Amino acid sequence: EEKYKTSQMDSAELNVQKETLEERLFKMKQDRINRELSKKNFASAIIFFRDGRYMQSAASFQKALSQSPPGNLVDKMHFGIGSSYFRLKQYPKAVKNLDILYGRFPKSDKWFVASIMLGWIHNNMGEKSKAIYVLENALKNNPPENVKPLLENLMKVVNEEEERKDG
Repeated sequence: EEKYKTSQMDSAELNVQKETLEERLFKMKQDRINRELSKKNFASAIIFFRDGRYMQSAASFQKALSQSPPGNLVDKMHFGIGSSYFRLKQYPKAVKNLDILYGRFPKSDKWFVASIMLGWIHNNMGEKSKAIYVLENALKNNPPENVKPLLENLMKVVNEEEERKDG
């Protein structure tokens, strides 16, 4: 009778473990499907952007971002959304995504370009101190040689405008 009770408890425990494993397997399959969908939406978003269809691009990047994308694409998705809104001159929406990239992905290959865009947007929105902070930080972080002149020129423009304003 003791063995019978033990075997029933073992059987119940195995059923619970089986259900847990089935749930985990289902979740893993869903994650894989979502990642594949995310990659397809990412590819579509890039095509929309290249075609100048920035609103569709932003929407596709956003959809891709919501579908459990692979970690190595998240920064690029925020950059894509920010770039699309930048092109649409919807600067607050651009800043929201570029700030995420700027703050969370300092090792991203898009980080310096996002810094330039953020500096430009902040300057044009009259937020000179934010523009200077972003640009100085980018210059301190050893920018690539092809990006450094852009950062320096934008910094010069921001400072000259600030001096004209004060003078």
